[in-house]
Amino acid sequence: MDKLLEARLEKLEQGLQISTKGRSVPFYANVAPLDIVEVTDYCPVEGRIRQITISWPDGCNFMVLVAFGREHSGWLVPAEYNTFERNNDASISYPLDEPVSKRERLWLIIKNGDSVNSHQISATVTVVEVPSLE
Repeated sequence: MDKLLEARLEKLEQGLQISTKGRSVPFYANVAPLDIVEVTDYCPVEGRIRQITISWPDGCNFMVLVAFGREHSGWLVPAEYNTFERNNDASISYPLDEPVSKRERLWLIIKNGDSVNSHQISATVTVVEVPSLE
């Protein structure tokens, strides 16, 4: 699959007029105190993951951990296995350039380390469709 995508991108770089579409894959979870949630969705198109934006609301106080990945390559944000990003009152965009198959499972793991409060975490994955040249 990666070689096919690379060939398509090479054609794009050579100046062929091929339209591409950006697609968003939203994730959302309300995570109870001290709970761990995995939210999954499936990629709607074949293409490349260009970024993920993760939003931590005020009050997370760096106690809510988030990781994003895909079925065929594992952890992407952060890139190291079993590590997590954390923040407070921020939306952070992480640039990526990761090939992805249509219907490939995408996942978000959220660990709420707050023993008192639930937290609502959202994330949006941006996928650029790479159309077939056939």
